[in-house]
Amino acid sequence: MTLKIGRHVAAIGFVASLLCGSANALTSGPPPISKSSSSRAGEFTVQNGISDDDFQTSERLDTAYAMARKVVAQGDMANAIKALRLVAEAGHFLAMHDLALLLRQANTKESFAEAAIWYRRASEWRGIGFAGSQNNLGDMYETGEGLPKSGGDAIYWYTRSALQGEPTAYLSLGSCFAEGFGVRKDLVEAYFWLTLAVRELGAGSNQDAAAKQLKEIEKAMTASQVAEAKSKADQFKPYYQTKLKIGDPFERSTNEQPSGASK
Repeated sequence: MTLKIGRHVAAIGFVASLLCGSANALTSGPPPISKSSSSRAGEFTVQNGISDDDFQTSERLDTAYAMARKVVAQGDMANAIKALRLVAEAGHFLAMHDLALLLRQANTKESFAEAAIWYRRASEWRGIGFAGSQNNLGDMYETGEGLPKSGGDAIYWYTRSALQGEPTAYLSLGSCFAEGFGVRKDLVEAYFWLTLAVRELGAGSNQDAAAKQLKEIEKAMTASQVAEAKSKADQFKPYYQTKLKIGDPFERSTNEQPSGASK
C-alpha cells in the first residue's frame, strides 16, 4: 500500500473547515444532470440571490458559483450541498469538485459514492477535466472509498492529473511507483515524480512526506539512476490542452490551467 498522507486537493479553503455535518444534509444521490437547470435555480432565488438567468451564460454561471461559495462560508452543510448541486448540475466544474469534497468529508457510504460521481464528472469536464478532481478520483480508487478499489484506475487518474501539472498528483504517482501500487515498482519513475512534488508542492505535510520518501528510495538507487530521474524532472513540462475562460473565482489568469489549491 502507498503511504497515506491525505493526498487530496481542496479547491476552496473554507470547505475544509466544515465538519461532516449530519447525514440528513445528503440526499439519496445526485440528481441527473439536465441541460436546463434554470428551473431548479429558482429554489435559491429568494434566499441566496441566484436567479434563473444566472445559469444561461458562463459568466452568470460563475456568479452563481460565487453565490454558492457564500452559502458554504455560512457553515450550513445542508444548504451548502444544495447550493453547490444547483451550480454543479448546470456544468460548473469547480462546483462539482467542491461538492464532491464536501460529500467526501461527510464520511458515510452514501456520501462517498456520490462524491465519486461528482469527481468523475469534473474529471471528464469538456474532455480534459479538472486536474484536482482527477487526483482525488484516483485517491478514491486507491482507498476504495465509494468505488471498487483499483490500482489501475488510480494510476490512470493520477497520471491524467499529473500531466496537467497538479503537484499533489506528482506525490500520488511517486508513492505508487515507489511501492508498486497499481504499477510495476520503478524507483527511477518514483524519484522523478517525487522530485517534482518536492519542487512544486507548497510547504506542508505533503511536501514533507514527499521529501522523506525521496530520501528513502535514493538509498536503494545508483548514482546513474538518480541522475536519470533528476534529468527527467528538469525536462518535464505539463501539457495544457485548453485555455479555459470561466470567470475565475480564485483570481487566476484566464490563460492559466486551473489546478486545485493545496490543502
